[in-house]
Amino acid sequence: MPRIIKVLNSSVVLASDERFGEAIVLQKGIGYGRKAGEEVVLDDSAKVFTQKQRSETQKLADLLGEIEPAYLEATDLILEYAQIMLGEKLNPHIYLALTDHLHFAVQRHRENIILSNRLFLEIKTFYPREFRIGQYGLKVVKSLLKVELPEEEAANIAFHIINASQAHDSDVDQIRAGRLVRNLVKIITLQIPGQTAEDSIHYSRFVSHVQFFVERYLKNAMLSDSEGHLFEQVGKRNPKAAEIADRVRLYLEKDGGPEIPEEEIGYLTVHIARLMNNQIR
Repeated sequence: MPRIIKVLNSSVVLASDERFGEAIVLQKGIGYGRKAGEEVVLDDSAKVFTQKQRSETQKLADLLGEIEPAYLEATDLILEYAQIMLGEKLNPHIYLALTDHLHFAVQRHRENIILSNRLFLEIKTFYPREFRIGQYGLKVVKSLLKVELPEEEAANIAFHIINASQAHDSDVDQIRAGRLVRNLVKIITLQIPGQTAEDSIHYSRFVSHVQFFVERYLKNAMLSDSEGHLFEQVGKRNPKAAEIADRVRLYLEKDGGPEIPEEEIGYLTVHIARLMNNQIR
């Protein structure tokens, strides 16, 4: 029988078993009154989430220790539907990425922070199946989390599905990209007060954003500015994060690359602010 490694909440535990190794187990009441080292019985309603890498399982466990189990339930329903629609298995990493995204999207919606998706029409037009999956995802979020997200979030969900179902873009010089990601992460983290826990979910999702940012920069495919004035909006809320993001812009301008639109700097500000809010004091 599975043995508990860590109780995340009353309905989610990190467990280990000979059949599936180390995994996240979602089952109503499975963690209630339980302790690490105890054995648990799985019923027919239990859902077991395994990851190829142990570090991914731990990051998912850390995230689920902070949020409601309903977010993982939503992710599971969306991915089950996606794999039927697409007829393929998706990269297991999407469990972490999409669960985190749904939580962030709901948080932003509740705080009335609007992040427009500049690729909305492209995704809707050129990835119709993935976009329908995203629309289904909005219905799942409304049903489980009681939040009605805007239609643009369907494109954001679709974007995660696309990334999980195709090989990484090979048009980018990965050596240069790796060096640039390392430099930008260093520039940013050195200016943030407190200590950065590099094994945390917060750091992991921050680095993921920087990776996508660098990829768009090297492909000269940066998001164009919109009329939403995102940088001004988030900069007023997070002046220190905005200052750091602007220093990244100055660094890249000296690098001789394309001009960095304020839309991109606005998104970067949001992710720097998230990292700052979760620093170890």
